[in-house]
Amino acid sequence: MDRAISRRGFLATAASGAAAVSGRIGTPGAARPGAAAAPGPAAVARSQARPALLGGEAVRRAPFPSWPVVDGRDEKALEDVLHGGK
Repeated sequence: MDRAISRRGFLATAASGAAAVSGRIGTPGAARPGAAAAPGPAAVARSQARPALLGGEAVRRAPFPSWPVVDGRDEKALEDVLHGGK
């Protein structure tokens, strides 16, 4: 392989190859023939209510579980390290 390629050239080639494989060449949001088109950002924004931060409905109603979960095995492993003397 005697042909040198720059990082910029590699990234440009890889990006265009990935776009060609995914079938999204042309306009943003264009889909492969026969595939359902993905909605654009404006359509998604119109379909959703206000965010919870601005008074909308919260996505998560239950509190998050406590973290980290420590059991006897963790305590034993920590004691072994602390009292191991190494």
